[in-house]
Amino acid sequence: IEVLSFRMWAVLFRGAFVKHAMVSWGDLSLDVLDEGGEWTMNRVRICALSDIPDGDSAGYSIKDGEYYRSLLIIRRGDAVFAYRNSCPHEGDRMEHARGKFLDEEKAHILCASHGALFRIEDGVCVSGPCFGENLDPIVTAVEGGEVFVQV
Repeated sequence: IEVLSFRMWAVLFRGAFVKHAMVSWGDLSLDVLDEGGEWTMNRVRICALSDIPDGDSAGYSIKDGEYYRSLLIIRRGDAVFAYRNSCPHEGDRMEHARGKFLDEEKAHILCASHGALFRIEDGVCVSGPCFGENLDPIVTAVEGGEVFVQV
């Protein structure tokens, strides 16, 4: 494993204070080392940033161990927000059409099952049966025009 210029200083990740980031050869995965020297994170490339139109959403599945995780990703400029594709109300998948997760105005994430609306920036439900609950966030990174998520 080769250390690259990418460093994560003062990032809180699931209670671990992340001090160093290591990227494997070929930039296919990222491993993060916490204060105790334990590996806490591995990332995979999902797509090119340009694959998701600015202001729109997309759905992806990633392999996590022996299981697949369904994700929703929203792009806002050069930033992406990713969440597990599961409404906190009853665990239903959220898209209303393949890869479509936003309301008509593209201002909120919309659960197709019960009409709940979630803020894009933090996944908090602002309207609907799960008001105040959160979508499960997925750690993301955008580097060199590529979108990565933590697994």
